[in-house]
Amino acid sequence: MTVVKLMKHFLIILLTAVSGIVAVSLFTRPNQAPQDSTDTDVVVQQAVVDVGKATTNTFSQSENGIEVIITDLIQLEDSTVIKLTLDNHQYDLNQETIYEGALLDGAPVQSFTILSKASGGHHVEVELVFRAREAGAFVITPVAGTTFTFDDLWK
Repeated sequence: MTVVKLMKHFLIILLTAVSGIVAVSLFTRPNQAPQDSTDTDVVVQQAVVDVGKATTNTFSQSENGIEVIITDLIQLEDSTVIKLTLDNHQYDLNQETIYEGALLDGAPVQSFTILSKASGGHHVEVELVFRAREAGAFVITPVAGTTFTFDDLWK
């Protein structure tokens, strides 16, 4: 092989390698959207949640093949946020009516967000927002005939 052919092959291999490295670095870099005022608002709201009074306890109950775990209880000035996980192998727990019917100290939920759902709704993480409370029971009924009542969440 002549020196010219060797140089052409070397350049092709070098360019291919460099292209691959650049492509990998571009596609594995986290998405970085430009910040605007909306992003700033979200960060400020998150900071408020992080500094809110939160319990470090987790509460769990199991019944009828369903496990409900309260993973976080955050008390803010005007709301109480409850984050929970529901797990089972029989029921679809991704139904909005489950969370619309949740109560805290007898008061209905103001809003909820399903954070994640897996395996056809058998494993769900949800965040529920209630008006501010510092006492009372949390009640949720994931399926007819199976109600979970958590008392003394603030102790």
